[in-house]
Amino acid sequence: MQKRTDVETIFKNCRSNLLLLVALSGINVILTIVNSGITFLFSATFPTFSAEIGKVFSEEFGDNVFFVIGIVIAFIVIAFYGICYILSKKYKVFILVALVLFVFDTMLLLSFLTIDIDFATIIDIVFHVWVIYCLAIGVKEWANLKKMPLYEDIIENEVPNNNQENDDTAQTP
Repeated sequence: MQKRTDVETIFKNCRSNLLLLVALSGINVILTIVNSGITFLFSATFPTFSAEIGKVFSEEFGDNVFFVIGIVIAFIVIAFYGICYILSKKYKVFILVALVLFVFDTMLLLSFLTIDIDFATIIDIVFHVWVIYCLAIGVKEWANLKKMPLYEDIIENEVPNNNQENDDTAQTP
């Protein structure tokens, strides 16, 4: 059986992956704003897609309000992932909320397969599967933490008993 500290460490690592997802998703939106043509893997698809759609509508209709709306929506979604990260420290259910949100994000990515299939998309799908796996491990460890006692019991064998050697002599009246 795993120790509580081991389970908490695994959960913390899953939270760290969520934080990395938040950071790289934010960087991707910024890279979209500056037209860099570069995107990082290990990030959410919807925020970048929202910024791109806003940019396309802005160019099509000649009104920057669409671009601003796309960017605002992108950062709202990223902020929601960030809130899930922050709240999952105390309220571990938010790792599940992040998982559900990211599954929807992955479904959006998979819907792009009918539009364009290239090597970069396949790599992006592999990273999405990795993030889902990491978040699912976090949910599993959250469930394990709920089953464990808050404080681990001290096993008697681990605590030295100095009186044990003198038990035979200590029984004399």
